[in-house]
Amino acid sequence: MPKSPLEVKIYRDRFGVPHIYGQTDLSVFYGFGYAQAEDHIIPMLMNFMEAKGRIAEILGEEYIETDYKTRLYMVPEKVKENYGKISEDTKRISESFSKGINLYISEHQETLPEWVEPVKPEDIIGFTYLVMLRWCEASASQLLEPGPIFESSNQWVVAPNRTVNGKVILSMDPHVGWSRLSYFYEAHLRSAEGLNVAGGAFFGMPVIALGHNDHIAWSETMNISDAADIYEEKVNKDRTKYLYEGEWLDIKRKEITIKVRKGDVLRKEKRTLYYTHHGPILKFKDETAYAIRLSHWDCYDTISEFYRINKSTNLDEFKQALSMLEIPTFNFIYGDIYGNIYYVCNCRCPIRSEKYDWKKPVPGWTAETEWQGFLPFDQLPQIENPPSGFLQNCNNDPSDVTVDSGIKLENYPSYVACRRVTGRTKRLLTWLHAHKKITVRDARRISMDTYNMTAEEIKPKILQAYENLRCTLSDPDGHMAQAINILREWDNFDSLKSLGSTIFAVWFHYYTQISKDKTNIPAEEKDRLIMEALRRAISFLTDKFGHLEVPWGLIHKMKRGEKEYPLSGASILGTESLHVTLAEKGLSEDGEILANGGSTFMMIVELGKRTVKAWSIVPFGNSEDPASKHYADQAPIFSRNRYKMTCFTERSILRNLESEKTLTFDQL
Repeated sequence: MPKSPLEVKIYRDRFGVPHIYGQTDLSVFYGFGYAQAEDHIIPMLMNFMEAKGRIAEILGEEYIETDYKTRLYMVPEKVKENYGKISEDTKRISESFSKGINLYISEHQETLPEWVEPVKPEDIIGFTYLVMLRWCEASASQLLEPGPIFESSNQWVVAPNRTVNGKVILSMDPHVGWSRLSYFYEAHLRSAEGLNVAGGAFFGMPVIALGHNDHIAWSETMNISDAADIYEEKVNKDRTKYLYEGEWLDIKRKEITIKVRKGDVLRKEKRTLYYTHHGPILKFKDETAYAIRLSHWDCYDTISEFYRINKSTNLDEFKQALSMLEIPTFNFIYGDIYGNIYYVCNCRCPIRSEKYDWKKPVPGWTAETEWQGFLPFDQLPQIENPPSGFLQNCNNDPSDVTVDSGIKLENYPSYVACRRVTGRTKRLLTWLHAHKKITVRDARRISMDTYNMTAEEIKPKILQAYENLRCTLSDPDGHMAQAINILREWDNFDSLKSLGSTIFAVWFHYYTQISKDKTNIPAEEKDRLIMEALRRAISFLTDKFGHLEVPWGLIHKMKRGEKEYPLSGASILGTESLHVTLAEKGLSEDGEILANGGSTFMMIVELGKRTVKAWSIVPFGNSEDPASKHYADQAPIFSRNRYKMTCFTERSILRNLESEKTLTFDQL
């Protein structure tokens, strides 16, 4: 006998955040699919197309290599082939979520592009799989093609004995690119079956990736655990075989066709994919091939793991969820209403021979480099309720998550974690150690802290170089002396009105250019390079603006639609503050540093036994529709380094209610 349809409510608050209420968890995921489609249908469908290796069909030549990489990793094929092995939770959630998206598509078919097609559960799973796979491969691919990686995120939590009101406070601040694949979207999911979770979700994922429920809060930052390896393979001249344990084995080949849009025409481009038993071959060089092996290669239940996190009510349940090891990497920080705080250097970490340096390509021709299973979750670096009363991670190694952490790196295999300290870590550790009683207001302030740690280290060298060379410098208009005075008086905070921030950032831009590949140079030559970079910075600023007194917010900004918003905090790869943005293109010829990443979903959570409160902000808004009032309504708040208070209780939602929609969910 068929079950009766269920009613699903989508309430939207004054910032357009959807609060989805339903009788069952599956009905809520159905509503979530519909709500996401309302807010970002095209970026979400593009994400699904990218996970199918078909994004070049829409976006053209620029995405051929993207499709090639997705097909090389066999993302669509592996999801389809292994669908029967995927947990029922993942399948049912994905089925319900896709039905919600398809309802929206059916209602708006006439206004959508021709390439739009109904969404399948496999699309949801494939996209989630692709996102995790890319995080997994990030460090290993650097072994072949080194380049900048923007892995700058902050998170911290303090115990009740370190807060004024005796409640746990947790701060989350992932720094990623502001693109459809990594941008976060705020939502609240609640069912009569115990689901009551709010936070940030990716476009096209049916679960909350970081946030809180009515018992716990959690966050992630990128860690440096080794979840992937590059194998150096010896191949024959015609690249048909590779050597392994004294035998020549066949290199597997697969021919594919990538469809590429050019105007109104789709052309076809044929490619060949190559594989050894270690994995896909990324590159050939003479009689050597480089294959990548990914620990996430056979994981398909990431959705289920996040679902269990979303429903966890205590630390044991949270750990049990993480022990699935379906999330290949990330540091996790946790707090709960009972006063517990916790950190784990999470990783689906292969067990390897310590004979080899796994931070370099390893020989693929010997069985000695084969993986020997995976490190169990309880053997990963972790700490619970430290005496210090606080935990933090700003992409540093596990030993510095708190003062006197007790975590010793030498007690773990070298590929689990290596020594790494960031300027953000130093700043946050110092602040947390010094502030014995913290308020939510303190938390909001430090999360938006713009003190430039790079300037603290380097500015004295600029000032000293000037003192060393001032008698030999030509400065007829006094601009160099003026720039030095501005830097000397600058407090190192990258505030909107700061003049020193502008001079330092432009100097840094030129100094990294002229000092590239120069190491172990004499002190006097280094001083001259420093002054030459300052001369170029002065010339640039006076040419563009006519003077040196240029406020930081005038050149450092973000753009949404046709409108620009000034930004504080550090920018350009290489400079560092807690509040930081990514300006991938650096300093433009027009005198702009235009952010295209950085803080993406900021949330402060206060965990009390009676109430859980949270404050959040995203850079732009909760909708990707330029016609929506929520396309950029949070941008002015973000620009001023402020938060908005979230709605989590029914009372707060109704008090801030903007709209209400009812859907009907046919039970599976």
